[in-house]
Amino acid sequence: MAGLKQRPGDQPLPIVNNEPDIQTQVIADIEHRREVGIQRYGTALQPFNGRDALRDLYEELLDGAMYAKQSMVERDKSTGQEQAEWDLAMTYLVSDSALTCPRTDCGEDILTDDLPPYEFGTLWDALWRHEAEHDGLEATRCTVVDVPGVGSARVQGDLDEQGAAHLAEVVKAAQRKHVEDLKAQGRDELRDTLLALRAQWAGRRAEREAHRETADGPTARLASIEHDIYARVIGELDEVLSALGVAR
Repeated sequence: MAGLKQRPGDQPLPIVNNEPDIQTQVIADIEHRREVGIQRYGTALQPFNGRDALRDLYEELLDGAMYAKQSMVERDKSTGQEQAEWDLAMTYLVSDSALTCPRTDCGEDILTDDLPPYEFGTLWDALWRHEAEHDGLEATRCTVVDVPGVGSARVQGDLDEQGAAHLAEVVKAAQRKHVEDLKAQGRDELRDTLLALRAQWAGRRAEREAHRETADGPTARLASIEHDIYARVIGELDEVLSALGVAR
């Protein structure tokens, strides 16, 4: 339009389109809120109405902040981009040595950096390295199919019997790997706890041994009994650690 000017640093001028203008929509919202206020409070908003306007504003801003945070959380957890990426990933078939690109104009076998059973991260990284060669994501609607031995899965396009079997293999392999990782994590945590407990008991045994050597009479006998109890418990604990493969 003639006469429109831009200052240095301004954003581009707005693109004229057929959408209703925002000012009209805001005016309509204000009129609606006025009617709601009259119905709720018996009057439109007026000055000197006995209320603390600054407090009202503050509380409304707090509510607005809560709604904004709610929207951000919900948006971050359900973005179309994330779903489209997952949909695309589910179209790749997994063989014993490679992923296979599902694109009809490609079909390339994509070697991974791992051997079966695959870690999910290994498959994911290899998939998206290859997708970069196709200039990124092509989002396509997925369908839910029943994968033998696994259950429902989202796939893109047609999934034949062989493809379903391959998908079932990689899902079950990833599940087994996850279980093994959890077991290993549990063993590590148990080992660390037992080692800390052993160190604590060994310290107490050393204290009783020193006390036994310097004391006499009943005190020395009690220290000797406590020392032997700690020694026996430590011995049994060492057997447990040995069974876990922890060298002492």
